[in-house]
Amino acid sequence: DAGGNSAAKPSSAPDRPSRAPRRPRRQLGPLAQLEPQIQGLGGTVDARLIRSGGRVRLALRARDLPKPKGNYEVWLLDAPKRALSLARFKTPDFELDARLPRDVGGYQQLDVTVELEDGNRDHSGLSAFRTDVQNLAIRQETPAGSDSPPR
Repeated sequence: DAGGNSAAKPSSAPDRPSRAPRRPRRQLGPLAQLEPQIQGLGGTVDARLIRSGGRVRLALRARDLPKPKGNYEVWLLDAPKRALSLARFKTPDFELDARLPRDVGGYQQLDVTVELEDGNRDHSGLSAFRTDVQNLAIRQETPAGSDSPPR
């Protein structure tokens, strides 16, 4: 050793505060009211999609629905053979916050059904409320300063 010191020298740079990790930007889709599929059916169901960190969630709220003879079940539908159950509820008022599959755009409808307690876990075909998934779509934002309207 030629008199050199192998110990690390303190940095002369000022300490910088560490930045907190950035939270993923949250994008909200429009709030859509699902349409009753049974004439005279009371209550309301509304829903919206929320995108955060590359994932999409469904926020759904049902209020003042008639007490079901069985359960209410929330579904994503593409065709009769492609129905994905998201949740089941026994009450006329409920809220759902569900993480959706990455291919949510491949589904055409959001459906709330009445499901009888008959042991059959398939879609009953008794739709109470429904909307097209495109009514919930999160639109792409227009960059700041752009003159073109959002699509």
